[in-house]
Amino acid sequence: MKTHTRIASLLVIIFSIILISTSSFAQTKDQKKAAKAEKIKTAVESKQYVFVAQTMIPIGFRSRQVTTPYDVSVFGDSLISYLPYMGRAYNASYGSTDSPLSFTSTQFDYSKTDRKKGGWDVVIKTKDITADTYTYQLTIYDNGSAYLQVSGNNRQSISFDGYVTPRKTKK
Repeated sequence: MKTHTRIASLLVIIFSIILISTSSFAQTKDQKKAAKAEKIKTAVESKQYVFVAQTMIPIGFRSRQVTTPYDVSVFGDSLISYLPYMGRAYNASYGSTDSPLSFTSTQFDYSKTDRKKGGWDVVIKTKDITADTYTYQLTIYDNGSAYLQVSGNNRQSISFDGYVTPRKTKK
């Protein structure tokens, strides 16, 4: 009889430890998500973030995984775009082998609106690119994942799936 009570009390203690450890693990996981969401929010509001492309989705072609680190960097007063392009060009410069989405812009319109279910919609329109005018429509979610659609006057639109990270500052 004593062994049954000892076993029962031992099982109660083991289950209590398991229950406490799983609830604390869930809290730390939720705290990490909240901290990441706060970092993303701060980066988007201060215009200090980088969109990293993982998948390219051109119109009329298969989607492709992006292996080279392509990105769009927003640094307050400058936009640095380094993205691949695949699609139809209605008017292209002769002999150019560079991607039309590789440029640096310092004159652009930037607007940000909050999404109803969390996250942001960001629209960036370039003004100083001589070859074309581009509109970057970026949907950023609280967890850092993002979707970018790029459209221009002289080319088909192209989309990218990826994620947003806060800009790394040099110390």
